[in-house]
Amino acid sequence: MVNEEPQDSQRETFAGVPPVVPRPAAELAPLLDWLRAGRPAGERLDFTAGTALPDGRLDLCKQGVGAAGAALIAEALGEGPTPVRHLLLGTDALGDEGAEAVAGSGAGVTLLDLGRVRAAAVLAAGDNQIDLAAADTIGRALSGSGHRLAHLVLTHTGMRSREAHRLLDHAVHAGTATRYRLGAGIAASVKRRLDDLSAHIPAPAVPADVAAVRSVHRTAPPEA
Repeated sequence: MVNEEPQDSQRETFAGVPPVVPRPAAELAPLLDWLRAGRPAGERLDFTAGTALPDGRLDLCKQGVGAAGAALIAEALGEGPTPVRHLLLGTDALGDEGAEAVAGSGAGVTLLDLGRVRAAAVLAAGDNQIDLAAADTIGRALSGSGHRLAHLVLTHTGMRSREAHRLLDHAVHAGTATRYRLGAGIAASVKRRLDDLSAHIPAPAVPADVAAVRSVHRTAPPEA
């Protein structure tokens, strides 16, 4: 007979906090309804999952969206004009399929952040992972026309040089450039070539009211 207790104890991965379980799809319903309506947020809107802000940010960091939730969000974004310009999905355990879905959703999003939030370890929250197949899908989607995604943050997503090179393979043929922010473990030559292709794209502006905090759901950066 197999003893199930060791498996249960292994779930507590950091400071007694169990891994994040993807949020039930039903909890995304209010957010999805708002996305489909296409109405701008005149003031801060707090949903069961995530926060929409008047400056065009949709902050879903650390919300346990998961791959299925990411696909629903991407579908809603693609249904028509959207008020979302910056989509923050850091540390949401999207997996390859979820990352592919949101990166290739098109719509009017100009910045997509799939990186890691500062409190990820404390919360035992899963990084978004991008393998070679996902990198190929993302690169292929962004090499086509019809998107406005100028900035894509892919730090701490498990990417290495071969995944980054796959992005580069597609980026050289892209009609609309995308500025990639990649993490450690990637060849400097690949980063440099991607940077050269997007050198004309200015760095994203940080709203004055959040200059010290990158996300509503993140901690403030360390002081200089």
